[in-house]
Amino acid sequence: MHQNFRIHLREQTRLDHADMDQIFSNLDIATRSDFIAFERIHLACFEAMTGVETLNKMTNRLLAEIVSGLRADLAVMQQKQPKIEVNPFGQIDPLAVDYVLGGSRMGTKVLRQRWSQSTDQNVKDANVYFNLPADPTFWRDVCDALSKIEMGSVRADKIISDTRQIFELFKSTYHHSVMIPAKAS
Repeated sequence: MHQNFRIHLREQTRLDHADMDQIFSNLDIATRSDFIAFERIHLACFEAMTGVETLNKMTNRLLAEIVSGLRADLAVMQQKQPKIEVNPFGQIDPLAVDYVLGGSRMGTKVLRQRWSQSTDQNVKDANVYFNLPADPTFWRDVCDALSKIEMGSVRADKIISDTRQIFELFKSTYHHSVMIPAKAS
C-alpha cells in the first residue's frame, strides 16, 4: 500500500507537535504577560521564516499578514520589537514552512477561544493576529503538494528534518522567553 507523505510527515513529527501543544498550553493567553510572551515568540519565529528565499507568493503574503498582525497587537500592548534573537534559516524546504504555517493557522483557531476569554481590555484590543482571515485553500494546497512527494526521497527526508528544525525554533524561542519574560507594563 502506498503511503501518503503528508501522513508520514505528521507521524514523523508527532512528538514535535505534542511538544508544541504542551509548551503553548502552559501560557494563559487570556492574561497580559502570557499573551505578550505568546505574541513575541510567534513574531520572532514567523519573522525568521520570512527569510526563506524560495517561498511561494501565497506563503509570503500569509507570513506578511501574520507578522504585521503580531506587530500591531504588540503595539496595542505598548511593547517594542521583541529582543529575541533567532538564527536565520539556511536552505530550508518551502513545504516545511508551509506545513508548519498551515498547522499554526489551524491551531490559532483553537487558541482564539482561550484568548477571547480574556477580561483584560488591552488583551482584547490586541486582536489582529487572532482575527486574521483563514484561507482554506492554503492548507488544501499544502496537503496536495505534500502528497506528491515521493516517500523515502532525499526531498522527503529534508522536509521532515526542516519541519523539525522549525518546531525546534519555536521551542527554543519559548524557553528563551520564559527565562527572560516580557515586562507587562
